[in-house]
Amino acid sequence: MRIIYPLLLLLLFSAVSNAQTQSEKIGAYYRFANENDLFRSDELIGGPGYRGNGSFAIGIGYEKKLAGPLYFVTGLEYSRNDIRVTPSPNPEIDWYERQADIHLLSVPLYGKLVFLRYFYLQAGPLIDFQLNKPDQSTDNQTGIGAGFELGASLPVKKLEIMFGPFCKSHTLVPFNRERHQQHLWESGFSVGLNYSF
Repeated sequence: MRIIYPLLLLLLFSAVSNAQTQSEKIGAYYRFANENDLFRSDELIGGPGYRGNGSFAIGIGYEKKLAGPLYFVTGLEYSRNDIRVTPSPNPEIDWYERQADIHLLSVPLYGKLVFLRYFYLQAGPLIDFQLNKPDQSTDNQTGIGAGFELGASLPVKKLEIMFGPFCKSHTLVPFNRERHQQHLWESGFSVGLNYSF
């Protein structure tokens, strides 16, 4: 598993270094989620409760124009989600809330559609790797998820300022499936800067 991270970085930077035309872009972005949560498709009776306390992400991206207004978007993103865990009530155990952090390294594989010149919609699968050991009451979020973003871009010569809302759902297809698999969900706002070649 450790060899995957250097290979992904090598693949990304080799693609960026081969960028030769203005149909290719590299950039960086910051995302913050004011809403995030852990959920199961079937909630467990008597299990702990979960409350998202926000998240942030930083990433680098690469875009390649495919045809007309269509682009392929990939990159590498690090994110940290703060989840508050509330144990189920038990008269023999002291009740207290604790924090469970989820650190992810994600590789988006998005399709992007540019419309009305200044607006875009991008969506597609995410390949996620959880970097830290899961908390005792949270499931590993390594797997395949999905992301969606609708935004606007402001071109300034070879630079492009981008911003807009996003949402992501993780472990739709988990690599280490649990019996009642939890899925991390987040939504918020993204800002970024692209440079065109």
